[in-house]
Amino acid sequence: MEVPEFSEFNANMSAIAGEVIKNMTYGLELDFSAYDPSNYFRSLRVHPSEAGETRNFEELGTGQQQILALSFAHAYSKSFLGENLLLIIDEPETHLHPLAQKWLARTMFQMASDGLQLIITTHSPHFINLEFLEGLNLIRKDEEGTISISQNGRSLAEHCIATGSDRRRTSHETVIPFYANHSTPHILNGFFANKIILVEGQTEELALPIYLKKAGYDTLKEGTEIISVSGKGDLAKWWRIFTLYGIPTFVCFDNDDSSDGDGNRRKDALKAIGIPEDEIGELLTIEDWNISDRYCVFGEDFEVTMRNSFQNYSYLEEAAKTELGNSKHIIAKTVANRLEYDENEAGWQYLDELAEKIKSL
Repeated sequence: MEVPEFSEFNANMSAIAGEVIKNMTYGLELDFSAYDPSNYFRSLRVHPSEAGETRNFEELGTGQQQILALSFAHAYSKSFLGENLLLIIDEPETHLHPLAQKWLARTMFQMASDGLQLIITTHSPHFINLEFLEGLNLIRKDEEGTISISQNGRSLAEHCIATGSDRRRTSHETVIPFYANHSTPHILNGFFANKIILVEGQTEELALPIYLKKAGYDTLKEGTEIISVSGKGDLAKWWRIFTLYGIPTFVCFDNDDSSDGDGNRRKDALKAIGIPEDEIGELLTIEDWNISDRYCVFGEDFEVTMRNSFQNYSYLEEAAKTELGNSKHIIAKTVANRLEYDENEAGWQYLDELAEKIKSL
């Protein structure tokens, strides 16, 4: 330990490993007992340890091995290479449960901030951070082969302005922090979808896939993500970023004005998807289904529209309330599961039409 390189590396290894694996029972130990002075690392041995006892790497799960290897690479880079190490990791989320994925993603971003250069491929939303938008590349395949889609603050701001965002409040300096601070793993799931359906709330998110499957469109099978954005005001915001990356996106909302009295939130969503301003006013007064190529209006209110569209809806709704209580979204999901498909009923005819619009999106 009197050799400076060993001493520094050991200190870095202890500090980094201690931080990275603090929620694991394993640590890392370095064996410097036999080394070649001309090549410090020829005989270097790294062992996992538990409660002071040396273990074999084979005893660890694959996810634990990945985390320990990452901490070793970080310490090695910090001690010897500075920013000259490029670490490429294929799907770091493999073999890790969702909470561990979230924790590892945060740790990796911290490592990157500390100078470790990382390139990862991932299928987990936990490893997407919109704060680093320029570093995100969406990989797709089309008829001609594999393509990579990348954006930056300027292209995002320009797209937002072109689709109706207030120019005075939208700039390339502010748009990335705005999106990064409002994103959640659930919303970021949209980056892995073939198509996206944006809905206002949890009621539509839980019930709509059931209705669509009965109407012949299985959202899971088709890779279509239904995302609740928690209110009309966020429909346009997320439509803008997903369409910027070329992901076909459909918008669903109702005309309940309890949280949108002046209609501005609905206007923003309709204006964003290209509806002419002189047509928007009429759409905000619709009290029944209105289905187009890019959006669907569930009349005055989702539940009211469903009651009016299905003969047995009210009966099933009351029965579900008796069994399960008054939770709005649970009742809506339960009724959707219990309604039987009937091609002659108005509600199913509307849903058939909606399914076809989404198919052709």
